[in-house]
Amino acid sequence: MRFELLSERHAQALLAFEESNQAWFERTIEAREPAFYSLQGVHEHIDEYVQRYHEGMIYPLLIINEQGELMGRANLRRSLNDPRYGFVGYRVGEAYCGQGVASAALKQLIRAGYEQMRLDHLRAFASVSNIASQRVLEKQSFLRCRYVPQHAVTRQGQLDAWEFVHFASLWRRHWHRWFTLTPD
Repeated sequence: MRFELLSERHAQALLAFEESNQAWFERTIEAREPAFYSLQGVHEHIDEYVQRYHEGMIYPLLIINEQGELMGRANLRRSLNDPRYGFVGYRVGEAYCGQGVASAALKQLIRAGYEQMRLDHLRAFASVSNIASQRVLEKQSFLRCRYVPQHAVTRQGQLDAWEFVHFASLWRRHWHRWFTLTPD
């Protein structure tokens, strides 16, 4: 598998991927607007993400297998409230679940968050019912830290979620204080 930054050349494949997995995704994550599901809607989405990538606000990846098929997406977003914080997210097509795709993508996002975007804190959300996604986060050293009621709205209703924080974020949060203490 390989990772590619989202670009205009991916529009057709992205539309096909999102349409074929729409019902699968909407079981555990917020539904996209109906206008997204058109070539024009996908082009607008890509334009926005490419612009935000160049502004340093998002790191949008596509996950592609050896046959050139789109398996999933992974995004890292810088917080608007605090530029030291980033939020990771991923969506893997139903046919590719359980094959390590989300774990590989999350590793890429962690590396990009700390090294490329120079973030100090990484966070993620996973719906309470999405045990597989929670497990992916935990395997990559994310710790469950807070219950968030009614975090997302899906076609089935409102979903509660768990918020996760990356373990290294906790360490990074305190290392500066530990190593800059001066004796009184």
